[in-house]
Amino acid sequence: MPRILVFGKTGQLASCLAMCGNEFPNAELVFVGRDQCDLEDVHQIAPLIDRVQPDVVINAAAYTAVDLAEEQADVAFKVNRDAVRAMAETLAKRAVPLIHVSTDYVFDGQGSTPYTEQDPVSP
Repeated sequence: MPRILVFGKTGQLASCLAMCGNEFPNAELVFVGRDQCDLEDVHQIAPLIDRVQPDVVINAAAYTAVDLAEEQADVAFKVNRDAVRAMAETLAKRAVPLIHVSTDYVFDGQGSTPYTEQDPVSP
């Protein structure tokens, strides 16, 4: 049975996954929040991943207080940039896929085709 580690257990996406968890009887969903792994401290990420031994990781965690992000830029960067980098690097070494859920504040929404990683950002 594949084990899926989900960061951001109290967020909207993880909460929805938890509610419909019984729809995935052939997968073990492991939800992690700040109380188990504070993403402001990247040194907590690899040990958690090693303990859980996931087959897939979904990062649904983020610093989402848009209005405060400029005032608390250091925290926003730690969670939204540094932690994601640490997850990606840790998981790449273990050949574990990472699904990273982003935000709708990356593009302006005016495009007529799906966005790619090469498209310019326009928050």
